[in-house]
Amino acid sequence: MVSYTEGAEVGSTAVDNVESLYGDVVISQTPNPATIAVLKDMLEAALSGEIVGFTGAVVHGDRSCSTRYAGLASYALLGALSVAQVRLAAQHLDSE
Repeated sequence: MVSYTEGAEVGSTAVDNVESLYGDVVISQTPNPATIAVLKDMLEAALSGEIVGFTGAVVHGDRSCSTRYAGLASYALLGALSVAQVRLAAQHLDSE
């Protein structure tokens, strides 16, 4: 399931001039090439049958997050999610 606002344009300038009240970085809603590349690779693998189950979390341009899942689930997939969580936390902590 892909969610989006009907009629919204990717990279819309509607939020280009927003400033945060608390000094936080305001995330741009412009497409992220690295994210697009990963999603394209995963789509190709799914179309070929290499990927038969998926779960993931995404960050939207407004900083909200959502999750998606589909297909085959397993205990190994739950373990892989735990590894991803640890890696993401370590990367985030290293960048601060």
